[in-house]
Amino acid sequence: MLAHLVTLVGNPTRKRPESATAYTGGRCAQPRKNATDTNVIRYNMENQFTNVMSQRTDAELLKIVNEHRKDYQPDAVEAAEKELRNRNLNTQQIQEASKENVIKHKIDSEKANTKLGGGWKTLAFIFPGIILIIFSGIFKADGYERKARELTNWTLYGFGFYIGFVILISILNRL
Repeated sequence: MLAHLVTLVGNPTRKRPESATAYTGGRCAQPRKNATDTNVIRYNMENQFTNVMSQRTDAELLKIVNEHRKDYQPDAVEAAEKELRNRNLNTQQIQEASKENVIKHKIDSEKANTKLGGGWKTLAFIFPGIILIIFSGIFKADGYERKARELTNWTLYGFGFYIGFVILISILNRL
């Protein structure tokens, strides 16, 4: 098949078969969809998932198969299960990988519940702005959910304070 495709690419005057890209007027149209094309796409995706899953640790594969099955495409889960079967893990290896997942989950939850420091709160209140909102997004991307939420809140408190202060000054100037 690959030699056939190379021949097609190497000889642009040769008419392409219907299972390949339809050739019209010297330029290529959209590929035609048929059962063969769908099978090739599925085969390529399975190969892609197989390659990705083969690079994952035992703990990551167990997490995909057991905890995050809904978050992955069925072909990806199938590739993870196949990779676990290919590794022939014994009970001790599975327990170690599960223990690793529990420890990682504990670290992630502690990280997510880390409080925002007083310096950040003061900075956000006195100098509210878009830069602090960007820092909030960085905290969230790094897994610091509570820090991100608190930084956003303190930035909004700062905005509210300054807006309230301006309204109060304008009211007092009218009196």
